[in-house]
Amino acid sequence: MINRISKKINIKMMKASKQRTETETLENQEEIITILTESLNSWDASIELPVPHIIELEQLISHHKEKTKRKLWRDLIILWMLGILVVGSMMLIYDWNDSAFWLLQILGVIGGLMFLRFLNRENREAKYKWTR
Repeated sequence: MINRISKKINIKMMKASKQRTETETLENQEEIITILTESLNSWDASIELPVPHIIELEQLISHHKEKTKRKLWRDLIILWMLGILVVGSMMLIYDWNDSAFWLLQILGVIGGLMFLRFLNRENREAKYKWTR
């Protein structure tokens, strides 16, 4: 009987000490937060951000537009060169061997369909994964 009572008292003392440490940690956290907010607010007030002039912003935008336009033209030229290469090689293959040309055409169609099928499968798996 005395053991039970002593165990209950020990449990109550442990709970009380646990609550005391929790309240102490909360008080410490609140103190840290107040100290940090005061110092951060004063630091934020001391920082002045330079506001760019409208001319600088317009120059930045025009420079970005020019850079993007150059990249798009470069990509278009590369696409046209590859297209000419592919069409030219297919014309040479057609002149060389009709059956090889049609075999390549069929393989290209099958490859495209398989690509679309796998692409569709990945989309379905992603939808299933996120909508479960």
